[in-house]
Amino acid sequence: PTTLTMMSITLLSLGGLPPLTGFLPKWIIITELLKNDCTILTTMMAIMTLLNLYFYTRLIYSTSLTMFPTNNNSKMFSHLTNPKFNLILPMLTTMSTMTLPLSPLLI
Repeated sequence: PTTLTMMSITLLSLGGLPPLTGFLPKWIIITELLKNDCTILTTMMAIMTLLNLYFYTRLIYSTSLTMFPTNNNSKMFSHLTNPKFNLILPMLTTMSTMTLPLSPLLI
């Protein structure tokens, strides 16, 4: 569940959903394009953003709402995976995505 949640947040941030970090750069680019009267490019960017969000939401939907049947044979290989390591990478990805807006302060 933790990996799925972190993957969902990361994908929605890549798509530019407003409360997440991917929205602000797209918003700044759209406002600057509108100031320079590039309406066709702005419209294409907005359409492509919506298309990206559509595919990202389909991916999240298919991974979260489809449960595959489990069997008892899966316990045979349980000693090969380390559960602590399986959580480190998604947590680091989410933390780096959440702290991305602070990067201009470091310059």
